[in-house]
Order: sequence, then structure tokens, then C-alpha cells
Amino acid sequence: MGRPKLYPDVEAPCLICGKLVTTSDSSQRVLFAQTGRVYCCEEHSRIGRGRNISMAMKGKPQPHSSARMQKNNPMKMPGVRDRAREALIALGHKPPVQGGNGRGVTECEELLLSTLQKKEPRWVGHFVLPTRQFIPGYLPAHYKIDLALPALLLAIEVDGMSHNTLARQEQDRRKGQFLIGAGWTVLRFTNGEVRQSLSRCAETVMCTTSKLKNGTLTLPRG
Repeated sequence: MGRPKLYPDVEAPCLICGKLVTTSDSSQRVLFAQTGRVYCCEEHSRIGRGRNISMAMKGKPQPHSSARMQKNNPMKMPGVRDRAREALIALGHKPPVQGGNGRGVTECEELLLSTLQKKEPRWVGHFVLPTRQFIPGYLPAHYKIDLALPALLLAIEVDGMSHNTLARQEQDRRKGQFLIGAGWTVLRFTNGEVRQSLSRCAETVMCTTSKLKNGTLTLPRG
């Protein structure tokens, strides 16, 4: 007669895809009992852990966190996020999908770009737009738009996990303000949205493209 299970088996939806999972594995049972989270595979577990780390880095409380933990979140303390980032870099930590300046389009950018080019071949990746207003530490000499349709001044930003930091979010905010002020329409998707809902992302872009061509776009400009 075996030892009784400390936590019983339950059937719960995967936090990422919604697939029903039976927590037969002991680590899954413990995770669900302590946090209410369960994942159907290691890939979705990794994505879920990344989301939790990102929210913690931004100082946002998790639903399962106690009031004391939320109040004393160390990521709200000055300098802690920077030290955590330096430690992760020293350990060789990096996101699974990387890209940006000097590396070419990312996997997710290429996925969306190739889909859009089937409908409109004028889409380009990493379009360079001079700012003509270089301000050191605030405004660069140029911005690189992830995906662009210059003929309609339509920009798409595809954000990876690095965009979850407060400093990067402030950079994204300034970039968005500049593009909108220059007459561009800006759409923003995450890597996860592109990977999991490519057709929906493409449909949103094509709908925006159609409205721009017809002069009926009513997205807020600010």
C-alpha cells in the first residue's frame, strides 16, 4: 500500500493554451495546489515562467501572491531590477527568440512578414526612419521599425520579452509617440500573439491596411 498523495490529482486547463491537463505528475500537483497554474507541456511551462518573471520585474503582483508578498516585492526596490538583470547576463541567460539591431528580423517578425507579403509585397522588415531630431539619451538619430508598409505609413512592432522592462517600455512609448507624430499608424503584437494567433494578427493588419487605403481609419492618434 503506497503512501497517500499530499495533493490529489485534478483536471485543469493549461494556462497558455487552455488544453485540459490531469496533474498526475507530483510536481504538477504541487504547482497547481500552490499557485493555481498548470501547463500541458514543457514549452508552455517555460512561457508561463517567463510571463511570471516579467510581471515580477515590472513590480506587478501575481494573483496568487499574498498581500505581504505584494507589498514587499523586492523588484520595487531601487537597483534590484538592475542587479537581477546583471546576474542573469552573467549566467548567460537570454530569451529563446532574439533579434534587434544588427541581428536581422526575428523568427516571429519573419513569420508575420512573410504572411503579409503574400497579400502586399511592399511590406519590408527593419525599415530605417531618420528622426532628424537627435537628442542624446532621449531620441536616437533614427528608429528601426520592425515591419513597415511605407506607402501607407503603417508600422508594426513585434515585442519579445525584453520589452517587458520598465526602461524598454519607456523607449517604446517615445518611439510610438514619434511615429504617430510623424503620421504613422502603429500596431503592436507580442511574439506570443504572432506564434499562437498568426492569422488573427495578419487579419488585424490587413483590416487596418484596407481602412488606410479607403481613408476610414479611426484609431486614436495619441
